[in-house]
Amino acid sequence: MGLFITMSGRRQKISAQGEHYGWSSTVFCTTERFWGESVFREAAAIRRDDAVERISRQILRLNPQAIQARISRFIGSTQR
Repeated sequence: MGLFITMSGRRQKISAQGEHYGWSSTVFCTTERFWGESVFREAAAIRRDDAVERISRQILRLNPQAIQARISRFIGSTQR
Protein backbone atom coordinates (compact mmCIF):
# COMPACT_ATOMS: atom_id res chain seq x y z
CA MET A 1 0.00 0.00 0.00
CA GLY A 2 1.21 3.52 -0.70
CA LEU A 3 1.35 6.48 1.60
CA PHE A 4 -2.02 8.19 1.70
CA ILE A 5 -2.81 11.18 3.88
CA THR A 6 -6.05 12.85 4.88
CA MET A 7 -7.04 16.06 6.61
CA SER A 8 -7.58 15.24 10.27
CA GLY A 9 -8.43 18.59 11.78
CA ARG A 10 -7.31 22.13 12.39
CA ARG A 11 -4.93 23.67 14.89
CA GLN A 12 -4.53 27.22 16.02
CA LYS A 13 -1.63 28.84 17.82
CA ILE A 14 -2.15 29.69 21.49
CA SER A 15 -0.38 32.62 23.12
CA ALA A 16 1.38 32.53 26.50
CA GLN A 17 -1.83 34.00 27.91
CA GLY A 18 -3.79 31.02 26.59
CA GLU A 19 -5.55 32.95 23.82
CA HIS A 20 -5.91 31.75 20.25
CA TYR A 21 -4.27 33.93 17.63
CA GLY A 22 -3.50 33.90 13.93
CA TRP A 23 -5.03 31.73 11.28
CA SER A 24 -5.67 28.10 11.98
CA SER A 25 -3.76 25.51 9.97
CA THR A 26 -4.87 22.17 8.60
CA VAL A 27 -3.53 19.04 10.27
CA PHE A 28 -2.76 15.96 8.17
CA CYS A 29 -2.14 12.36 9.13
CA THR A 30 -1.96 8.98 7.43
CA THR A 31 -5.26 7.37 6.53
CA GLU A 32 -4.38 4.36 8.72
CA ARG A 33 -3.90 6.56 11.76
CA PHE A 34 -7.14 8.48 11.10
CA TRP A 35 -9.46 5.53 10.42
CA GLY A 36 -7.52 2.62 11.93
CA GLU A 37 -6.01 -0.46 10.32
CA SER A 38 -9.21 -2.54 10.53
CA VAL A 39 -11.01 -0.30 8.01
CA PHE A 40 -8.40 -1.14 5.39
CA ARG A 41 -8.59 -4.87 6.10
CA GLU A 42 -12.39 -4.73 5.71
CA ALA A 43 -12.07 -2.67 2.51
CA ALA A 44 -9.61 -5.16 1.03
CA ALA A 45 -12.26 -7.87 1.40
CA ILE A 46 -14.82 -5.97 -0.72
CA ARG A 47 -14.91 -6.86 -4.41
CA ARG A 48 -14.18 -3.94 -6.75
CA ASP A 49 -17.58 -4.16 -8.49
CA ASP A 50 -19.37 -4.12 -5.14
CA ALA A 51 -17.33 -1.12 -3.98
CA VAL A 52 -18.07 0.81 -7.19
CA GLU A 53 -21.78 0.07 -6.79
CA ARG A 54 -21.86 1.13 -3.14
CA ILE A 55 -19.96 4.36 -3.82
CA SER A 56 -22.22 5.13 -6.80
CA ARG A 57 -25.35 4.63 -4.69
CA GLN A 58 -24.00 6.91 -1.96
CA ILE A 59 -23.18 9.64 -4.49
CA LEU A 60 -26.68 9.37 -5.98
CA ARG A 61 -28.23 9.46 -2.51
CA LEU A 62 -26.39 12.71 -1.79
CA ASN A 63 -26.84 14.11 -5.31
CA PRO A 64 -29.72 12.50 -7.25
CA GLN A 65 -28.88 14.62 -10.33
CA ALA A 66 -25.32 13.24 -10.58
CA ILE A 67 -24.40 12.07 -14.07
CA GLN A 68 -23.28 8.43 -14.25
CA ALA A 69 -20.32 9.18 -16.54
CA ARG A 70 -19.00 11.72 -14.03
CA ILE A 71 -19.57 9.33 -11.14
CA SER A 72 -17.57 6.67 -12.98
CA ARG A 73 -14.77 9.10 -13.73
CA PHE A 74 -14.70 10.25 -10.08
CA ILE A 75 -14.51 6.68 -8.80
CA GLY A 76 -12.01 5.69 -11.48
CA SER A 77 -14.20 2.92 -12.86
CA THR A 78 -15.22 2.14 -16.41
CA GLN A 79 -18.75 1.17 -15.38
CA ARG A 80 -21.36 3.21 -17.29
